[in-house]
Amino acid sequence: MKIGINISDSRLFDENNSSDIVLPHKISARSKLFESIGFDFLTSNETKANPFVPLSIGSESTTTSELISSIALAFVRSPMDLAYISWDLQRISNGRFVLGLGSQVRGHVVRRFSGEWHPPISRMREYIESLTKIWNCWQNGDKLNIKGDYYNIDLMTPFFNPGPISNEFPKIILAAVNTNMSKLSGELSDGIILHGFSTKKYVQKVLLPEIEKGKKYKQLKDEFIITSGGFVIISDNEKNIQSKIEQIRSQVAFYASTKSYRKVMEIHGWENIADQLYRYSVDGKWDKMPSLITDDVLDEFLLVSSLKEAPKKIKSKFNYANYLSIPIDVIYEFGIDQTKNLVNKMKSG
Repeated sequence: MKIGINISDSRLFDENNSSDIVLPHKISARSKLFESIGFDFLTSNETKANPFVPLSIGSESTTTSELISSIALAFVRSPMDLAYISWDLQRISNGRFVLGLGSQVRGHVVRRFSGEWHPPISRMREYIESLTKIWNCWQNGDKLNIKGDYYNIDLMTPFFNPGPISNEFPKIILAAVNTNMSKLSGELSDGIILHGFSTKKYVQKVLLPEIEKGKKYKQLKDEFIITSGGFVIISDNEKNIQSKIEQIRSQVAFYASTKSYRKVMEIHGWENIADQLYRYSVDGKWDKMPSLITDDVLDEFLLVSSLKEAPKKIKSKFNYANYLSIPIDVIYEFGIDQTKNLVNKMKSG
């Protein structure tokens, strides 16, 4: 199992945080530190900032860690724009960039990014195919002639052609919650980013069978990237644990109220909970929602562990995954040496 950490955690940009453990605050120094601890990959997400800037900076101070956008939003960008960004990052990182893509929901694409909404599965298929065709144009001189339902790209003059790189094409991995996107990941991509709103039962019984049907999965097999999904708390501080449990309980309640995530609830027989949560969300009764997520329900989504027991518990709960990120809180609480020991134990055996 490869172990990673997020280098764009919003808390790291808080100037009031003076913890010596992650000083200096510059991303380049932080990335170098995390690689020295033993992390196999560094991630950056698209929530409050662009996901590619931290990866670009981090690439300069690291030499071995993979650099993963987890995730970048596809449909708010042209395939050409993302092709250029990925090409640049693959070049400057010497082949360590992994393009993690997500579709996002309609509201964000349309209302936050002022984009157009189209059926996500067919559009994502065309998006990935377009990226590959653009890269083949630059790398191998193929004629660029994309004529699709969503994208039409047929202009590439020498002046705008960045030319070949000395590495393989960037890997593409897809974020998925439901079966159709999971099936597409197994067919066309190099891996899948599982959502936090995932349980072991749902992944193994519903998603993995769809992934394993895919042509690309069958080619890659053990090299097909499968992230852990779910939530993880590693702490020896009981007060800290309880605070984080309640935060995640609220988060799970929010996800469970979303109709598009209903199948996760259904496989556990929690349809009534999902229905009630949806009604509360429609009525704006957000404060009542967390109470519907009992400890038994939460345990399916969340792993809570002491530092000592973490390697064993993680390997048991996430035995379907080969990529797992641990919370940056681990470094804050336990320091560099104990985190390094934890990472080494998780990677071994």
